Parts: sequence; C-alpha cells; structure tokens
Amino acid sequence: MTLLLKNRKVLLIAGLAIAVMTVTTSGNIAHAEETKTILDIQATTISSVIKKEERKEETKPVEPTDEVYVVKAGDTLESISKAHTTPWKRLWDKNATLHNPDVIVPGQRLTIPRGDEVVPDRPLPIPIVQRAQPREHNSQAKPAVKKSAPVARSGAVSGNRFVWGWCTWFASQQRPDLPVSGNARNWIRWSNSTTPNVGAVAVNTSAAGGLGHVAIVIGLDGNRVKVRHMNYKGFGVVSEDWTNKSYWSGYIY
Repeated sequence: MTLLLKNRKVLLIAGLAIAVMTVTTSGNIAHAEETKTILDIQATTISSVIKKEERKEETKPVEPTDEVYVVKAGDTLESISKAHTTPWKRLWDKNATLHNPDVIVPGQRLTIPRGDEVVPDRPLPIPIVQRAQPREHNSQAKPAVKKSAPVARSGAVSGNRFVWGWCTWFASQQRPDLPVSGNARNWIRWSNSTTPNVGAVAVNTSAAGGLGHVAIVIGLDGNRVKVRHMNYKGFGVVSEDWTNKSYWSGYIY
C-alpha cells in the first residue's frame, strides 16, 4: 500500500515502513533525516519482538520421557531399584502389569519412575483366605468335648513347616520327602543337579528380593521348563507357567 505524505512516499511492506523520499528542487534534507529516524525506531522495535519470541522458544519446557528397562536373568525389583536409585516399592507402584513384586522374568519391560514423578500407591497382594463352612447344628447330638490338633488347610501334608501362601509351602506340600528348611534360596543346599527333570524341585536363588523361589517341574521343551508353583501370580495362587531354563539355579531330585 502507498501513502502520499507531502513530497514523500511511504511503502508499508509486511508491517515494516520503508520511506522513499522524492527529492524536490529545493532538496529538503530535513525530511530525509526525519524518515531515517522513523525507520531506525521501527527496525529496533521489530528486532526486539523477534528476540523476545526466540527467547520464548528457548525457554519452552521439554516434555520428559519415561525410561524403560528390560529385565535380565538374575534381576530383582530390589536390584533394579538400586541401579536406578529409587525404592523398589515405586517400581511396583509404577508398573501395574506386575502381579507379584517377588516375581519378574527376563524380557519383561519395566517403566522406571522419574525422580520428581508422583506415583499413586498400589497395594501389595494379600493372602487368599479360605473360610470354613459352618457345620449343621444338631440339638440332639452331644459329642464329647475334647481338644483337637489345628486343622491344616485343604490338601496340606502333615508336618509341613512352612507358612501357607508361599512357594516353599507349596513345594514342600508336593515333595514332603525333602528335609529342606529356610527361605527358598536356602534350598540350593539340597540341589543335586543343574539339569531339569520332571518331578524335581527347581530352585531360584535371586528372586523375591533375594529370598529365592521354588517350583515343581512338570514339563520340558528345549531350553524351557514348565513348572507348577505358588505365589508367582499372586500370594497363595497356584499356577503353571513356562520359564526359561536360565532362570533356575539348580534342581533337587
């Protein structure tokens, strides 16, 4: 757009005014100096606006990205949390795909919570309680009163010294012939082979934050070992799962 101001032409291009002076016969230099001053002020203003926008771009916060860790053989939540300087409970809270904080498998992907991230608390698994069925009351029956031994849970083997719900209880339930004791990792003392065999007790010494894990071998397929165990997918839950042979430290025949 062209505006005529006395003997000057002002061109407005993209918001920047460029003045072109038409020199008269008298040569009005004052008008030229005035025009130059206006241009300098406008150029300075535009330069300030551009620099301000550039500073905004530089200070724009970068969205944080989550770090993903791939579980390796021998890893535990405790060892992974120490390597990333975060409590293992935060790892449990962050990864809702975990069913048991004591059981992770190689190849599993875990998201590492950021240091400033607020992670909602997630409850740990609780024991599955089996309620006894009430007996029918018979007013005519008068049984003798006597003390009886504590009743074990359904299917329990007499003499099982382990607490119900844990992998050690289930393995001892299936193999009451073994003179084992202590946490699952301690069972490696009774291991007599590194080769899996159906019916053997498989022992892992690093799971469960170092407490270990035990299971009964029920199938073999190359480098895979199928086991039946408790407390792998939830406290007190019995499941059958294929595992990698390298997950196990030894076997008790």
